[in-house]
Amino acid sequence: MDAITGFERKVVFRVARGYFFAMAIAAVVVFLGGGALVIRSLAKKNIEPPAPLVPPKPRTALSFAQVAEYVRTSEEERRNSANRGLEEGDATHSTSQARSRGSENPIQARFGEIEKKLRGLFSDPPYTWADEVESVCVDTTSFGCLRRESRVKRRGVVGAINVAVAGVDREERIRLLEILISVLEQTPLPKRGETIIPTIEMERTLTKTDEEALRSYEAKEAEQRSRFQAEDEENEAKHQKWWWQGLYGLGAGFSLLIAVSLLLAFLSMERHTRALEQLVTRLGVDADKGDDHKGRVLPVPA
Repeated sequence: MDAITGFERKVVFRVARGYFFAMAIAAVVVFLGGGALVIRSLAKKNIEPPAPLVPPKPRTALSFAQVAEYVRTSEEERRNSANRGLEEGDATHSTSQARSRGSENPIQARFGEIEKKLRGLFSDPPYTWADEVESVCVDTTSFGCLRRESRVKRRGVVGAINVAVAGVDREERIRLLEILISVLEQTPLPKRGETIIPTIEMERTLTKTDEEALRSYEAKEAEQRSRFQAEDEENEAKHQKWWWQGLYGLGAGFSLLIAVSLLLAFLSMERHTRALEQLVTRLGVDADKGDDHKGRVLPVPA
């Protein structure tokens, strides 16, 4: 055995076997890791949807007791405005005129019905439907009155109503007036006049509060739904990533195992080929010397 062959057997082959043994271990680890990722991706945990939010509870219809409490606790000053009709601001419009226009416009017909009900709730006296206006001299001289002005002598019901419903559209005005009628039907006659403005102001305040609560609920619900959707998509993407990583690991580990097996088989074949060549050579030399090796077991070179 020459020096090169001895170096191959003692150094190269041993190092190569150790290297391929380490590769085999790495291949098994990669294969098992890929299998674990695949199993983990299949065992997907579903994201539980959040508990539904409780929507705002609808409030009860406004009552005289609530309005009376609102009047006692409110410090707002009552506003004054010019005398107007319920629809257009003209206090001289009568129920008959509203009825005559009802066939042309359903909203006008509803205003006519509301005006009729309100007139029935405010008898005259003690109330007056339109403002009572008087002419007052504001610039008196020895020659007489130089300038006169019209002033409201007695505030009418329609004037107070229009102060309360100022700035709202027709549909909202109808709704407020219908609520006002419902409250006034529960209110004693002497207190109906002073109940008009607080009733509508309170209803408008409560409506605004309800709308804000509803918007807040819808915003929270949308945020909760968006957060749940994002978490669900993130969870799905994570398991998809594990699935493909596991498949790649299985493929890489299996391929590496095959490669290591082929290389080890090649080294084994190389080793046995060298041993067989040495044995054949030895048998040929002994045959030349007349030794037929009968009945003996020849050692196989390492």
